[in-house]
Amino acid sequence: TLRTTTRIRGQRRPAMPAPKTVLDKIIAAIRALEEPDGSSRIMIGKYLKSQFDFENAAALKKAFKAGVDKGKLTQKGQSFSIPGLTFEAPPEEKVQIEEIKSGPSDGAAAVKGSTVTMKYIGTLQSHGSKFDSASKFTFTLGGGEV
Repeated sequence: TLRTTTRIRGQRRPAMPAPKTVLDKIIAAIRALEEPDGSSRIMIGKYLKSQFDFENAAALKKAFKAGVDKGKLTQKGQSFSIPGLTFEAPPEEKVQIEEIKSGPSDGAAAVKGSTVTMKYIGTLQSHGSKFDSASKFTFTLGGGEV
């Protein structure tokens, strides 16, 4: 049975015992970093160096592999997470979507694998400055292109 826990970043958590193995240190780093999409290998390494004075790249690589093989870690690209533990981004870090104009109402909804075209403008909520935009952006929905 997999138990899922979701916590908002910065929320207090119970004290954990001092990690003994490299894998335990990696797990402690992931818990401390609280990244909603998983913690990068680089950030975990920096955390281990700053908190545990640990810099053995070969042992770290071996522990990442063992953690994934044993099911204690989940890997997505170069990021790692703990199965069943998720972190929710604080509201100020979440993307807000405002639909200004929807597509044709012919009943054909876009599904995974559909090619869709959109126009967008990305602005910062704090002061409205534009950071990105596209007048015509085409991609395959669910294809990992965006």
